[in-house]
Amino acid sequence: KKQFFGSEAGRFGGFKLHPNLVTVDKAFMQNVSDSGMLSKQAFTKSLVSMNVADVDLIGRTFELFDARKTGLVDYQEVISAIDVIVNGTNKNITTKDCFKLCDPTNCGYIIMTCLQELKTARSEANDVTHMMVKTLLEIFERLQVEADERYTKEFAKKGKKGKKGKGGGDLGAPSARSKKIHLSYEEFCEFVATEPLLVQAFLTRILMTMEDVYKKNKRVVQLKANTVAPDAPTEVPESV
Repeated sequence: KKQFFGSEAGRFGGFKLHPNLVTVDKAFMQNVSDSGMLSKQAFTKSLVSMNVADVDLIGRTFELFDARKTGLVDYQEVISAIDVIVNGTNKNITTKDCFKLCDPTNCGYIIMTCLQELKTARSEANDVTHMMVKTLLEIFERLQVEADERYTKEFAKKGKKGKKGKGGGDLGAPSARSKKIHLSYEEFCEFVATEPLLVQAFLTRILMTMEDVYKKNKRVVQLKANTVAPDAPTEVPESV
């Protein structure tokens, strides 16, 4: 595999891997053949290892890539397609689909308390999986740690400025300690662009979006083909 894929991490046949796809890439690479292909069994095994549990979705996604019905798909095509849907021209469609799952009230925010309730109840509501909840709560925790660190630095800075003479005087009041309770769409997009585990957590929804985009594009192509004048010359595709 090293000989085929090259020694440089994050590259596959000239394809530059985005950092947010390293977890997905690693899972697939465990099952890719030396020729760079994935059988349906290997494809399924890879996605199941990333908690994609919808077997029908996995089958339909495989068929998207197995256009020639050979039972094999080119891994470069697979990871390239995922990259396009997550980081390319369709990324806004993808992030909106993922965000809406965790914003059932359409308030424009992912609310931490709602995620905590799902975690406590050990339930999955509206296709929001345990992995989504876990990953998002970990992001909230990290943001809170960063906010606490800023608060501590601000307190120390104002404390030094507030000292007056021998008596010490006013220590200076820092701003109230903030608590991160919601995540905006813009913040969510930033994390999707940088966090491999967040992409993995939403991979089922990402594959659904990929399928929808493919079907929509296919309909557009078919519509254009049907509107071609009957007497218009048609191009004969070159044999592969």
